[in-house]
Amino acid sequence: MKRLLALLLSLMMVFSLAACGGDDAADKKGEETKAAEKATEAPTEAPKPNATIGDVTVEYDSAVMYKPYDNEVSKPNLLMYYNFTNNGEAETFPCKKIYFKATQDGNKVSSISYLEDAKPAETDAYYGKVAPGETVKCAEAFQVDMEGGEVTIEFIDLYNQIEEKLVVTIDPSSLEMITESLAVVEETEAE
Repeated sequence: MKRLLALLLSLMMVFSLAACGGDDAADKKGEETKAAEKATEAPTEAPKPNATIGDVTVEYDSAVMYKPYDNEVSKPNLLMYYNFTNNGEAETFPCKKIYFKATQDGNKVSSISYLEDAKPAETDAYYGKVAPGETVKCAEAFQVDMEGGEVTIEFIDLYNQIEEKLVVTIDPSSLEMITESLAVVEETEAE
């Protein structure tokens, strides 16, 4: 009887050890599956540079090189898109809250405005009303040298009373070139 009991206990130990080994293999396979799933997931987009300046938040969105007229006189310019959020309790205008200071290779870069037939719609948002809690997409254009170095653009409080600012560095040579008008064209119905 003792031998039978000892044999049964020995068999139970063998099966329990085998079961534990099987769990380790299953756990390892599960970890490999999770790792493979994680590798195939789309990478999360890095947060875009932003800053809260007083009661507004500005967030850099993107930039392109923009040449609205395909001729030798027209030079490409850097067109920067950004989001403007009014965190205040009253409506405001982006042009009454922020301004831009841009430099390239240590030299000041000027903002430009386009003729009405080539002006991107987002450039008008800088002068438009923004309700409390509202976010609008705006654009600003700069005269930069395509062959020059990086352009540094600072979003600064209009009255220089707030230290917070957003600083963005853009390499013009790495940007997409757009050579067609981005102006909004209103279609009129033919009578």
